[in-house]
Amino acid sequence: MILASAFLAFSANIDTLILSISYGLSITKISLFNKILIAIITSIGTYFSIVIGEVIDKYLPTNFSNIIGGTILILFGISIIYQAFIDTEKIETNTLTTSKSIILALTLGINNIGVGIAAGICDINAIITTIFNFIFTIVIIDLGLFIGKNIILKTPSKYFEILSGVFVILIGIYGIVG
Repeated sequence: MILASAFLAFSANIDTLILSISYGLSITKISLFNKILIAIITSIGTYFSIVIGEVIDKYLPTNFSNIIGGTILILFGISIIYQAFIDTEKIETNTLTTSKSIILALTLGINNIGVGIAAGICDINAIITTIFNFIFTIVIIDLGLFIGKNIILKTPSKYFEILSGVFVILIGIYGIVG
């Protein structure tokens, strides 16, 4: 279950990586305070969405809830892969203020709600996943900034999104059969 929590937290942060690369390409600095703020807000969203999924799970038969949660995760994974093929707008600003950090964190957190609820239905541990999410968010922001600032990207960002979708699908399959 720890591995599923880690994969879920990593997958939930692929959007964070892509946005961080965009910020790095535009040589935007993100303060440690704003990185922690983003991590806190997205982690709170992750935690509560998993808890909601756990509550839903209590009212469904075990096998049925695993199938529903796993299927939802698989559908989210497919949706993520589909979205990878749609052009997305890149953020091109040189300053990331605290208010922009909050908006970014809320947006990233909202994107994770459905996956979190499905993960809760599949009995993925909320606390462990939240801790992984917090750590991965900060690390992935730094990684994205580094990649954007220092490496010429020859790999389109859609491949990162596809990888995220594959991880979510695998977690869904694990939820159904595991």
